[in-house]
Amino acid sequence: METPQLRQTFAVVLVLLVALAACSGRRGSEKGAPATALSDSALIQEGRQLAVRHCGRCHRLPGPELLDKTSWERHVLPEMAWYLGLYQDPQRGYVPMPAHVYRELQYMGTVPPAPVLPAGEYRKIIQYYTHLAPDRPSPGRVTRLPATPRLEQFEVTKGNPEFSVPGVTLVKTAGGGFFLANASDSSFSHKNARGATQRRTRLAGYPVHLTQVEGGLLVTTMGSFAPLDDSTGSVWVLRRQGSTYESQKVLAGLKRPVFSQVADLDADGRPDLLVCEFGSNLGGLSWFRNEGKGTYRKRVISPLPGAIRTEVRDFDGDGLPDVAVLMGQAREGIYLYYNRGNGLFSEKPLLSFPPTYGSTDFRLVDVDGDGHEDIVYANGDHADYPENPPRLRPYHGIRVYRYAGPDRYEEAYHWPMNGAYRVAAADFDGDGDADLAAVAHFADYYRQPQEGFVYLRNEGSTKFAPLYLEESKAGRWLTLDAGDLDGDGDPDLVLGAALSGIDTAPRTVQAHWERQNLSYLILKNRSK
Repeated sequence: METPQLRQTFAVVLVLLVALAACSGRRGSEKGAPATALSDSALIQEGRQLAVRHCGRCHRLPGPELLDKTSWERHVLPEMAWYLGLYQDPQRGYVPMPAHVYRELQYMGTVPPAPVLPAGEYRKIIQYYTHLAPDRPSPGRVTRLPATPRLEQFEVTKGNPEFSVPGVTLVKTAGGGFFLANASDSSFSHKNARGATQRRTRLAGYPVHLTQVEGGLLVTTMGSFAPLDDSTGSVWVLRRQGSTYESQKVLAGLKRPVFSQVADLDADGRPDLLVCEFGSNLGGLSWFRNEGKGTYRKRVISPLPGAIRTEVRDFDGDGLPDVAVLMGQAREGIYLYYNRGNGLFSEKPLLSFPPTYGSTDFRLVDVDGDGHEDIVYANGDHADYPENPPRLRPYHGIRVYRYAGPDRYEEAYHWPMNGAYRVAAADFDGDGDADLAAVAHFADYYRQPQEGFVYLRNEGSTKFAPLYLEESKAGRWLTLDAGDLDGDGDPDLVLGAALSGIDTAPRTVQAHWERQNLSYLILKNRSK
């Protein structure tokens, strides 16, 4: 039986889960936000020049209009000071970083032992941001809802309450049903198309990603939801054994891995592993060369933290698999790594995003039917400085970047969706083009709680018709997946819920979630 103390502990754990991409808010820039006229004040101009020189060394310069004064002053700028060798002392203000603080932070490799600029100049940077930032946070975007939100295409099945606190960290459609992992009891199970459990086990370490491999399942466990630089993440192979699974650890010592993919990157006929270690201050994108006999040798493609998801393709037609990756943290964006052979990769930036965007997911799919894969991108992580009511950000949502030539993508569509967290792309209605489905964990629960799930029906020419489900208001969704659950030839959807404990919704809405106690929602496609 779960005690109140355990419920509270789990709530804290899930707070950390949805903070997965939160620390990317400390090193970034903005793109696509409205321009702000700069003050003619010489001091403000000097502050901006200093910001360009120092803050723009590692990322594109963020605009002051992206956050309100309080967020800049209390949260972002004090932490940014670390990377310039400064420290905010409660009594003295910004001072050179004390030795004991540097000793705690030097492992990151990005904190200098001495200031790179005088504290007085950093105060000018602070004045530049706080002078031009708005006094209050943006109210966000209120999207226009359709008159009839009912999405008739799907038959909805609510998941039976099976956890005292829903904390679904993974849903994956496969095997004539779907897999589901829940953090509150470390359970991992396979369910049929109706949601009945077929086999079940416990897997410590919080499973967050799954892919099928020959002879079993490849499961990635984060190890720690907390934004720490520990090395407790793992990759496992699970094999069926009666009503449960036999587990074998394949990789260990990983820094909060969130995604793993199988690919023969060196073309030697053996499947290698490509792993996104999101980490915190440390992490990276790495491939593990298959040495045979169950052994792997790690090679780093990018040492930066924040790797979220990869897509493997032969982008340049040379016969070698290349890697596209969505990155948060240090350099938020989508990058392409061309495979040059012999374990070497060369980087090509495709899209750059500011950390305020809170990147969460992406897919490669031909949206406009021109024969080239486009980029579908979701952003909406809002766990960095959560407040109630939340500080909504108008640049959150689902975007389509259309292929415009080799290594070039242009924004063709943006659906504003506060707190967008996961997106799936498939031809749900059978008309030959890719539709989109998305969930938002930080939706605008005050004004439109049904924003937690949206279906974007492809109308052609990168135009989409949004549709909603009343039933989606029954849970707070963190993840989803699309696939043919029942074998009828069309893709279905499964949504996974997590009551994370981050208080960004009205009490009435939270109470509704708690009464429903849903861990998942099955959307069975009836288009065929």
